[in-house]
Amino acid sequence: MEQGDAAGPSPADPGLRRAADALASGRTDEALRLAEPLARAGHVAGILLAAQAHAARGRPGQAERLLRGGAARHPGEIRLWEALVQFYRQRGLGAPAAECLAHAARAHAARGDLERALACLAQARGLDPGNAALIHDYGVACFHGGHAEKAETAFREVLQAEPRHDLARLNLARALERLERLDEAAALYRELIASRPDEPAPAREYAWLLRSAGEFEAAEREFRRVLERWPADPEASVGLAGLLEMRGEAAAARGLLEGLPEAARGRPDGALSQARLLRRAGEAATARDRLSAVAAAAARDPALAPRWHFEMAAALDALGEAGPAFAEATLANGMRVTGWDRNSHRAWVDRLIAASGGDAFSEEQAPGRSRAGAGTVDSAEDQPTPLFIVGMPRSGTTLAEHLLTGFGNVVACGERNDMLRHAASITGYPETLARLGAAPLAELATAYLGDAQAGTILVDKMPVNFLHLGLIARVFPNARVIHCVRDPLDTALSCYFQDFTAPFLGFANDLVDLGWYWQDYRRLMDHWRAVLPLAVFELPYESLVADPKPWVRRLGEFVGAESASVAAPDPGRFIATNSAAQVRRPVSDRAVGRHRRYLEELAPLSRLLNLSPR
Repeated sequence: MEQGDAAGPSPADPGLRRAADALASGRTDEALRLAEPLARAGHVAGILLAAQAHAARGRPGQAERLLRGGAARHPGEIRLWEALVQFYRQRGLGAPAAECLAHAARAHAARGDLERALACLAQARGLDPGNAALIHDYGVACFHGGHAEKAETAFREVLQAEPRHDLARLNLARALERLERLDEAAALYRELIASRPDEPAPAREYAWLLRSAGEFEAAEREFRRVLERWPADPEASVGLAGLLEMRGEAAAARGLLEGLPEAARGRPDGALSQARLLRRAGEAATARDRLSAVAAAAARDPALAPRWHFEMAAALDALGEAGPAFAEATLANGMRVTGWDRNSHRAWVDRLIAASGGDAFSEEQAPGRSRAGAGTVDSAEDQPTPLFIVGMPRSGTTLAEHLLTGFGNVVACGERNDMLRHAASITGYPETLARLGAAPLAELATAYLGDAQAGTILVDKMPVNFLHLGLIARVFPNARVIHCVRDPLDTALSCYFQDFTAPFLGFANDLVDLGWYWQDYRRLMDHWRAVLPLAVFELPYESLVADPKPWVRRLGEFVGAESASVAAPDPGRFIATNSAAQVRRPVSDRAVGRHRRYLEELAPLSRLLNLSPR
């Protein structure tokens, strides 16, 4: 509760001012006479002054009772917890001071200030280092603050002291999942499912993990198992509804959420999912109203608050309210702290260019030799063909993948992060790119191709693979690349309105970062075009959506496939990207020129990119 609200009079209140002046002058009786009526009424400022006056008169017990009573009455009032912390620390009482710091941390977290919450809990741990509850709370705050490594350490410390602390085990699994150590997280979830069969959380979290890992059919089965036992479980319902939407069953997803009990429908996570479904069904005004109804609840949840603002931005954008929509997107992006550094990224691109001159790609690795690393197989026909769709995020990569699925021998693999992981695993990369030998190249190729059948075209639509086309050329000399190109302002605006959570997409949270990233993307693509031996097909978004048929034909010629049509995806196919809803509709040019409604808001980016308004 903020100063000056119902919990306390304004600092300018005459009685409060007189009490404060009396206390400062040592007139404690007068200070108590003025402050105690306010304290009895529950006013925070009065409680604080009366407690100070009692302490000054040598009555610490009464001061403590006043502060404790006030904190119980106003648990979100940070000033009361801070006063108690000071009270106990002055008396050398570490454990109760630590307890009050934990309460202060919860109050900070409820206001969305995770940095202060973490600071409070760090102090608390120092005062009471053996307190497992404090260590656990610290781990939770680290997790929500984006520090998954610290969260893992804290939860393991709790489990070392209390091996049967199942909540710490569950949160450890969540932290491992955030760190993309999915096998370890899955094992913990399965342990908890076996040991706590009467609780839905482990099974539900396991289903979410499967969804995150791209195992959509398995995730659907697990969500349905949870809902068989706990039919009104809101989180499992939200998870299953999301999968149904990804599979093109928007009406079923909407029905599932609307069928929840009223209390569950009032949860902000369910409202967010409902709002998205309503907006995509053309009911943007209803979506806005649904979001408004849970605004206060979403604001209190640090994990949900940015998602709420992104969804509200989308609803307002659909209603044509450009200024308010952009303001909501700006609030949402401000809540996403990824640690993105434009200077570090620019230096990284400089290194990629310097390490991959034309001599990095020798003749024996030119197209036509092998698709699984230089010199590892004798016949290209013995291998599947990797095809990489690259470009800026939101440049049409999902649409390109969708169009390719019209060919019979194409396997859509979604946004695989294999090449990102492989690049991170190579010692000295990118400077060692030109020196990679046949054995490590073959190992990478084998790991990537898995058990894919010969003759198939494996489509990987991770857009930022453009960063690693040099590595791709070394691993797969006969790979093919589709480069999606779109108007830079339309692309940047679409990125800015998307809730990207992956750290490597952190540039999308800031317009200047977006401008720098686009510049580096273009100069790197220019470099690859000059030095790579790969076949690259440029696919201009604006021309594609204006007249798809000739572009589908050209795509087929490029990949060596036959008989494609611009058709809806297979009804059973999951589409996991933010563009899933768009590609299930007929190809349209309605998103072309979207930036024109935001010329004023995008002016800083236009100046950075030296673009004239169009």
